Amino acid sequence: VQPAMIHGDRFFLGSMRGLVSVAYYVTPAELIIRLLVIPRSLVTALFPNLTIRFAGAKEGVGELFYQCMILLMALMALGAAVLIVFGPWAVGLWLGEDFRVNSGPVLRWLAVGIVALSLSYVPQYLIQASGKPSHTALAHLGELPVYLLLAWIGITLGGVTGVAIAWAIRGTLDFGIMLWLAH
Repeated sequence: VQPAMIHGDRFFLGSMRGLVSVAYYVTPAELIIRLLVIPRSLVTALFPNLTIRFAGAKEGVGELFYQCMILLMALMALGAAVLIVFGPWAVGLWLGEDFRVNSGPVLRWLAVGIVALSLSYVPQYLIQASGKPSHTALAHLGELPVYLLLAWIGITLGGVTGVAIAWAIRGTLDFGIMLWLAH
């Protein structure tokens, strides 16, 4: 379900606003999605350690969780800050003024959203390591209709920037839900 929420918005955008809008959205979105290699790598390395800890006395789970969250927050916030400040300028240099104007705000909102979405990976994997993968799956199923509504509202009211805002809200919502489920 999560991959559909990460990539599905472009289909709505194309059907509601046309393919030119998709180009303005997909260009920064594909750049932002590539940043998910950072949290995915971290949690992939973390998962066996968490599983072993949950199988035993559960010692150090909270400390390991906290350390991963701090590290990931630092890495992703730094990357997002660079993209928020310099991203539109770089897009303008790369693809021209039209893309800077239309894709710059999208890039900024997606950068905000990727921080929250990245942080959601740590509690999500903590939940899975504790033997409750169905909890994350059900949470994502519950998020789907909310995100579809957010995307529709965002596209209707704000076009490419509106769908980027919806994506950022969905990432933040996912982080909040995963954090709540992990505790």
